[in-house]
Formats: sequence, C-alpha cells, structure tokens
Amino acid sequence: MGELFWGIDASRYGWVMTGIGGKTDVIRFHQNLKSLLHEISIKSRVLIDMPIGLADTKVARFVQRPCDSAARKMLGKKHSSIFSPPCIEALYEKSYTDASGVNFEVLGKKLSKQSWNIVPKIRELNAFLHLNPEWRGKILESHPELAFQYLNDNKPLLHSKKTQEGMNERINILENHYPTAANLFELFQKIRHSEVMLPKMT
Repeated sequence: MGELFWGIDASRYGWVMTGIGGKTDVIRFHQNLKSLLHEISIKSRVLIDMPIGLADTKVARFVQRPCDSAARKMLGKKHSSIFSPPCIEALYEKSYTDASGVNFEVLGKKLSKQSWNIVPKIRELNAFLHLNPEWRGKILESHPELAFQYLNDNKPLLHSKKTQEGMNERINILENHYPTAANLFELFQKIRHSEVMLPKMT
C-alpha cells in the first residue's frame, strides 16, 4: 500500500484500522496489532486511541502523566472523557481488584473499570512497542474528543458521541476537512455488520 494517514482503535474483533490520503479510503479489521501493522509503511503517520508511555515505580510514585492533565484542561467540561491509564505494574495483574490495588500503591489512585476493560489492549500495544522498537515514535497516542475539538476551531462539541446528534456533529466536522468522511463512515458501518466479519474476540 502507498503512504497513508492511519487511525487505529480497539474493536470487538480485535483492532480496527482506517487509512485516508491514498487513492481510496481503507478500513481493515485485525485480531492483533502485529498483523495489522504489517500492512502499514513505517513511513506513514499512525495515531492510536490507546495510552502509550505508562507511569511506573521507576519514574516516581504518585506521578500522573502530564499529557492526561493537559488534555483534561483543554477539554474543559468534557474532561471526564480522559480517563487515567493504569501503571505498567497493573497491566499484568489477573484481576481488577489486584490491578486496582497495585495502581493505588504506585499512582495513589485506584483503577477505573473503564481502564481495566482495555488493559488487554494496552498490554498488547505495550508489548508490541517493546518488541518492535522501530515503531516507537511512529505510532502516536491520540484522543478522539480532543481531536474533534481541535478540528472544530477548538470549540467544544455540543452533543455526546453516543447520540445521533453527536454522531452527525462529528461527521460534519470531519467533512469540513475530509469531504469523503461520511462515505467512509458508511463503509465502516457496512463492514462492521457484514456476515463475513471476524468472530468476536473472547
């Protein structure tokens, strides 16, 4: 594939990847990051909605990531959409209770259920970057709500992403910068509901 701009997020099937900037828009579903990133040129720009660079005891105890604090400040009233990721040590605990306890010991804050639910994905990404150092600095952490606000002339969005109004609002914002955004979203919806889709991850 030619050089594209890529966006990656977790999905019920494993991972979903969207590419724009080439001759045609691209959507791919993969069960793991390794196979997904095999399709991408390392020269491409890659954004992922997943925390990169977690705090640990080697850095300092009770230190939150500065990027999370800055993002919350920029989002204002919508700051709750930025949840605190786990510390590295919590990634490898087998239960939510144990992981939350370890997180409290390291960061002085218990782990939210939202964070715990994506721990397997964070662990997979962390392991991939550890084993594939050439991708470090190539895959960049992003946050959708912050990106939408930036694309909206830095004005807060009016509706929740979980509502039809919020969905339309976000598509309209994207179309101001990328005219085929609505078509790409429609394609995603069709693929997501296709009978040939990968089985749900367990």
